Amino acid sequence: MATPLKAQTAYNTALDIKNLEFKSLGADFSTVSEEEAIGGSALASNPTADNGKTALSLTVNGPLNGSFRWKVSSEYLFDKLVFRIDGSEVDFISGLRRWKTKSFSLSSGEHTLEWSYEKDGNNSKHADRGWVDYLVFNHALVLHGDKDIFHEIGNAFNDPGATYYDGSGPGQSVTTSDNVSNVSVQGNYTLTYSQGGLSVTRTVTVKDMTPPLITLQGDTEQNVMMGAPLYIDPGALAFDAFDGNVNVTVTGEVDTNKQGDYVITYNATDSTGNDAQSVIRTVHVLDTLRPVITLNGSGTIIQEATKPFIDPGARAQDNGDTAVLVNIGGTVNVNQLGGYTLTYNASDPS
Repeated sequence: MATPLKAQTAYNTALDIKNLEFKSLGADFSTVSEEEAIGGSALASNPTADNGKTALSLTVNGPLNGSFRWKVSSEYLFDKLVFRIDGSEVDFISGLRRWKTKSFSLSSGEHTLEWSYEKDGNNSKHADRGWVDYLVFNHALVLHGDKDIFHEIGNAFNDPGATYYDGSGPGQSVTTSDNVSNVSVQGNYTLTYSQGGLSVTRTVTVKDMTPPLITLQGDTEQNVMMGAPLYIDPGALAFDAFDGNVNVTVTGEVDTNKQGDYVITYNATDSTGNDAQSVIRTVHVLDTLRPVITLNGSGTIIQEATKPFIDPGARAQDNGDTAVLVNIGGTVNVNQLGGYTLTYNASDPS
C-alpha cells in the first residue's frame, strides 16, 4: 500500500521541481549526491529485497508534456527500473545504463506516474539500484490535492493551490481569486486557477460529513428479575454537530417472563444522511428466586407401627406458576418404633 513520503521538500529539490506530492511503496527512494545529476542531486532507490519492489509515484492532471532523466545499475534484464503511467508500463532500463532523458505525454484528466525499481528472486549485480532526476513539465498547470474536495462544514478551508510549469524552472505557485466564502453553510464552490494561458478548476463541496453521536441513558448492561413488570427502556440521546439533537430509533424487545439475554439497538441519522455508530444495551432477564416447596398434609405425622406408610409428598413451584420436580430424602421403618425425618428438595433450571 502506498504511503505519503515525509520529506516532500527534499524530493522536490532532488528532482529540480517544487510543490509536488509524492507517495512511496517499499523501501522508498533517498536523496543522493550525484555528480552527473542536474543540480548535483537525484533520487535513488533504497536496497530492495529479492522479488521486491521500491516505487515512487505522483498524481497530476493533464494534458501536459513532460520528461525526466534516469539511469540504472543492475543485473541485466532481471532487475530493472520501470516507468509506468496509470499502472501501465511505458518503458524500462536494465543493466548498466548511464543518464538518459525520457519524455512522455499525458491526455486530459488525472494520471499517476510511477518509477519502480524491481528485482527478481536470484542474484544481484553492480550497485543494484535505479536513479531518477530532473523532472520537467512543459507548459503545464498542475493542481495540488484532489480535483474534487469534500470539506467538513464549519471548518476553515485551506486551498491546496496549483503550480505552473513552463519547462524552464522548478515551477511557479498559482492561487485563485475564487474562495469558499461560507463554510458554515452546505454548498458547492468552483475554484479556477489560471496561468500561462492555461486554466484548471477545482470543485469544493462543503457538507456535513460527521455522523451523530449516540449516548446511552443508563448502563450498557442491565439485570431484570424474571417475572418483573414490563421492562422500561432508559433510552438514549443523539447529538449532531450540525443538526443538534437527532431522533433515535430503537429496535429490540425484552420479555421479562422468559429468562435470557436481550439486545436493544439504538441508531440515528442526521439530515445529511450520516449514520451514527450503532449503540447496544444488553438486558439480562434473570431467575434468582428459589422454588417454593409446600408439604402435602401435616409437617408431623403419627404413623401406626407395622402399617404401610404412604408419604403424602410435597409440591414445588418456581416463580409462582411453574411446577418443579421434588426429590425426597429419608425413609420410615414401620417395624421399628421411633421418629423419622423426610427431607424434600427442589431446584429450578437456573
